[in-house]
Amino acid sequence: MFKKIIFIAAFAIVAISASAQAKFGLKGGISFANAKTVSGNTTETYNSLVTPTAGFTIDFPGSKSFHIQSGLIYNGMGGKMSEQGIDISINLGYLSIPVLAKFELGSGFQGYVGPQLSFLMSATAKAAGMSEDMKDQVKGTGMFGVFGLGYKVSDKVNVFGEYVAGFSNLSKITENNTKTTTDAFSIGLGFNF
Repeated sequence: MFKKIIFIAAFAIVAISASAQAKFGLKGGISFANAKTVSGNTTETYNSLVTPTAGFTIDFPGSKSFHIQSGLIYNGMGGKMSEQGIDISINLGYLSIPVLAKFELGSGFQGYVGPQLSFLMSATAKAAGMSEDMKDQVKGTGMFGVFGLGYKVSDKVNVFGEYVAGFSNLSKITENNTKTTTDAFSIGLGFNF
C-alpha cells in the first residue's frame, strides 16, 4: 500500500513539474480534529484532538483570479473522549492528495474548495499511558472535502484557515451498520518558493 502511495505521488509530481507555470510551496500548522461513530442506535462523539498538518503544495496558475492547487499533505485526524474516568484518544495519520479550486477574493484574500483523497498511514488508540495499533479497524483510504480561506501576507508567505470534512465511512467494522467519520479545522502558515 505504501509503495502505491509513493508511486502515485511521484507520478503526480513528475506530471506537475512538466508545467513551467507550476509553483511549489510548503504549508504547516495545527488541526483541531474530532470524530463521530454511529453504531445502530448509539452515537459516540469525540472531542477535539490537537494534531499536526504539514506538506508541500503545487499551484497551477489558470488566470489572475483562479488556479488549481494540489500537493502531498500529512493530516492528523481522530478525536478523544473520556470513558469511566479514563481518557482515550484515537490518532489517525493520513497522507493526502488534495485537488483544490483556488479563487482570488481581493485585498490579499483567497478562497479554496475541493476533494482530498487520503491514505491511512497510522491508526492508534491511546489510553492510560498505553498505545494500541488499530489499523485493522480503519479503512486504508478516505475521501474528504476541503474548504479554506487564506490571506497573502507577502508574495512568499500566507496564512490559512481550513475545514477538512470527512465524507466517507472509515470503519471496517460492519456490525450494526457502524459508520465512523472524522473532520478537522486547521490553521497555519504557507511559504511559496
